[in-house]
Formats: sequence, C-alpha cells, structure tokens
Amino acid sequence: MGTDKWTEQFLKTFHPCFNITLYPRFPDLERLIKYNSNVYFMSTNACPEDCNGDGLCTLGRCTCKNGLHGLSCNLKNCPNSLVFVDIDVLDPQHCYHCSQRGICYNGTCDCDEPYMSGDCSTLRCLNNCSNTPTQTFGECFMDFPQGHCKCNEWEKRGGDDCSYQFCLNECSEHGKCIKGEC
Repeated sequence: MGTDKWTEQFLKTFHPCFNITLYPRFPDLERLIKYNSNVYFMSTNACPEDCNGDGLCTLGRCTCKNGLHGLSCNLKNCPNSLVFVDIDVLDPQHCYHCSQRGICYNGTCDCDEPYMSGDCSTLRCLNNCSNTPTQTFGECFMDFPQGHCKCNEWEKRGGDDCSYQFCLNECSEHGKCIKGEC
C-alpha cells in the first residue's frame, strides 16, 4: 500500500497523530519540525535531489556512498576524512575532514597553518626553511608527522631550518664562522 493510501486510511481513524490542525503537513524543504522540547517530527519527504543517485534516502536525509558527503551526496570527501550518519540524532551528517586541520573543498583540503600535505596531517617545515620572498635557502619535503628541510648546499646553508651559514672549510680553524664569513 502506497504511503498516501496508508495516510489516507489512518486519517479515517481520527487518530490524534493525524490531526491536521495540530500537526500540519511538512513544508517541502523542511527535514524536521520541533513540536516541543522532547518531540520532533521527521519528514518522510524525498531527499534533496534524491541523493543524486549516490546514496540511500531515509526519513528525508541521505546516507551517501563511500567517498561522498553533503545533503544530496554531491560533494567528494577529502583524504583522511570521516563522514557518517547517526540515526539517533537530528544532524544529517557528521563530517570530519582533512585530519580536522583544514577545510574540504569538494575533494581537496585547504590546510590551516602550520599544516600541509593532501590531508593536512603533516606540519610545515621549521621556519619555512629560512626562505624569504626573494631567496630560497632550502626546500621543504613532506615527511609525516613533520616536514623536513633539504638545504641548498650552493648557498652554504645547513641546520634544521637552513638558517646556519657555513664558511669555506670552516675558516680552516683560523677564525670563527659568523653568518658565512670568517
């Protein structure tokens, strides 16, 4: 028996749950209506865009296939994401993207500082390898859990953040090396 026929039959019983003056029909775009502090009515309307064919519609909300999220399963998950539906709460989806250190834009993480990598799980290199807008003293390589600097040898740079400047032959033990000068 279709939902409309079932509702029609139940209305004839004059059950208080179907008193239209107490419980009006759901507006098309609403998923739930709060009746009082303890009672909510869930919509049995169709899901937004019918979950784009990429999810299961239950009580007006989509449970998306793996790799997708969004109210209508229209967004791609980012790497290292957790998305799930808890049927015991009213929230449509719980989304934890980009190691919870960035924002997911349809499959691509925009990491918060100081994180980097495709899933925002790696810390940026110490002091950005001492690079400036006009000079490059080292290159940062992703190496979980922290990036590391590979310093430019031709710039006579070293140390964890390429801030140390070496002197030629370390001044041949005839002086002290200060900022690359003997």
